[in-house]
Amino acid sequence: MPGPPLPDVDARAIRALHDLWVRAEIAGDVETLLGCCTPDVCWITDDGEEVEIGHDAGRRLFTSPLRLLDLQTEITDLYGAEGIAYKSCRYEARHRATDWSFTASRGTHLWILHRLSEGWRVSLVTWRRSRRR
Repeated sequence: MPGPPLPDVDARAIRALHDLWVRAEIAGDVETLLGCCTPDVCWITDDGEEVEIGHDAGRRLFTSPLRLLDLQTEITDLYGAEGIAYKSCRYEARHRATDWSFTASRGTHLWILHRLSEGWRVSLVTWRRSRRR
């Protein structure tokens, strides 16, 4: 087992936060998405080359000419203890570009979360797109 299991109440709260994030991302609602995060959230981009901190960085990262059409996720790991948790997830996404062409991607993402007085919040986000072979 990769870590201690979370109490059911915490696991349910994190799954609800995940669902809120997915709905906000599909809707293009960046402010709701950022409301799921700590103020000093750390973003590590797909290539691992860029690390950015905070909500302004999140606004830049989620400003894209691509329109997210669909996002399917599957939580693969959810563990934690003493107010810290991690969640990993597989995803598949479909996007439409401004020229109306369509793209698809799949990969994994990882969140580190902290339990604050207002509930669980994401403090680190990183992702890795699967590379075609």
